[in-house]
Amino acid sequence: MPVMNKVYLVGVGPGDPRLITRRAEQLIKTADVILYDRLVNPFIIQLSHPNADLINVGKTPYHKQIKQDEINKLIVQYGKTNKVIVRLKGGDPAIFGRVDEEIEVLENHDISYEIVPGITTASAAASYQSHGLTRRGTANQITFVTGHFQKDKEEPLKIQSLLDGGTIAVYMGLKRLPHLISEIKSQTDQTYEIAVISNVSLASQQTYKGNILTIESMIREIDKQSPALILIGEIVNSDRASWFEKLPRFGEKILVKGHYQEALEKAWSLYDQGIWSFISTEYEEQSNSRLQFEQSIIEHTIFDEVVEV
Repeated sequence: MPVMNKVYLVGVGPGDPRLITRRAEQLIKTADVILYDRLVNPFIIQLSHPNADLINVGKTPYHKQIKQDEINKLIVQYGKTNKVIVRLKGGDPAIFGRVDEEIEVLENHDISYEIVPGITTASAAASYQSHGLTRRGTANQITFVTGHFQKDKEEPLKIQSLLDGGTIAVYMGLKRLPHLISEIKSQTDQTYEIAVISNVSLASQQTYKGNILTIESMIREIDKQSPALILIGEIVNSDRASWFEKLPRFGEKILVKGHYQEALEKAWSLYDQGIWSFISTEYEEQSNSRLQFEQSIIEHTIFDEVVEV
């Protein structure tokens, strides 16, 4: 069971709530305070106790945002209280999740912590595209790269693994895709396959497949602020359709109204059909932050349907 005076650094995967670990779900349900990132699926946050304090510490790329130092101060502030504190992160905290910075500040203040891994977005992106990150005899290595550097500093893309037949997965690299393609062209004449997958594992997932010569024209309409994962290499199969995007009701958004437990169970089941769902319910008690959080999501989401249970 979770203990007080401890901070839990929890990864909840790329978005599909069915991918969270049992440990992550347990901690979310028992947390007194949740400091959550922008990319965490709001439905996952609804698994928390109604009285939990929900604090948004998310960052929007290329916009004015809360700085990591400020997040660290909040982690320490709440970590010193006699409460169960969950720092909720999308994907896996250990992969471009700045977890080392948060571990360091916790250790400097003698605050105990636990790290809960999550499914990293690259793994989910490949799986939800109906292929792997590696393939026996073809792609025997994988390189994870961040496409978002401090102060937009341009750094060369190391493509040796690509040249050796491996796969490159670029996180947060949509805005810098032209630079990445230029780097590849400068180092090889081979026309590599590329897949750009935004909002991985959610009903809003969009997939664009091409090669280094065609992909830029294919993604002109994509929202550059959308969280996107870029896969480059022979493993990308341009002809194979995503099993996920073929689900019967893929792309729909449904609001489920009713008593909490019944609404929650219904919402869970809708994800099996490719639907993004959120619940609206009345609690006997709830924190003000919970109320504001749910009202904001409902007000800013266009639902295809409202279901009452």
